[in-house]
Amino acid sequence: PLSKEEQAEFLAGFFSTGMELRPGVHFKDIIGHWAEGYIQVLYQGEIVSGTTETTFSPNGKVTRGQLVAMIYRATSTEIGEQRATSYTDLTNFWGAKEVTALESQGVLSIFAGENFEPNKAVTREEMAFVTAKYLALEGLDIAAMNTRNTFKDVDNMNAQTITAIGLLQQLEVIGGENGQFNPKGNLTRAQFAKIFTLSLMVVE
Repeated sequence: PLSKEEQAEFLAGFFSTGMELRPGVHFKDIIGHWAEGYIQVLYQGEIVSGTTETTFSPNGKVTRGQLVAMIYRATSTEIGEQRATSYTDLTNFWGAKEVTALESQGVLSIFAGENFEPNKAVTREEMAFVTAKYLALEGLDIAAMNTRNTFKDVDNMNAQTITAIGLLQQLEVIGGENGQFNPKGNLTRAQFAKIFTLSLMVVE
């Protein structure tokens, strides 16, 4: 796991004066927000976009479609030819290509059924599952990692997600509150910005 000092060093280095930053408008609603640095990292990496040209909506909930789009943009692995998606509700969805690509890699197997429901708020355990799959796709040897899940509410987790949540817990990418993870709850765009930035640090 990265220490808080290492995280701070990463963020400071990312925004060093010698680095050429991506031009564009600064999101007005993240100025002074606790997740401002994380959001800027993902914006500079062209992983996130705003809900408008000048706003990011950090307290808005992350949807399934948004999650997949962010994961897809960060993927460096060559995905290759995509098979047709098994989901039947992507015809008019702007991120259909991204969903199809990640589904073909098994990243989205947590979303069972014929509908993907791209505008549905993603749960914390679904996010953890997809993020862990992303780390594996980027070359992290999960079999060699400590994936012990010590959250008190482990019995409330989907069996498919327990190891993924444990992995992110041991990597200190995610945390809980009072020893609980709240797997069925949702998360904000700001919260995911932090989680995914820390995930990118693991990849680096």
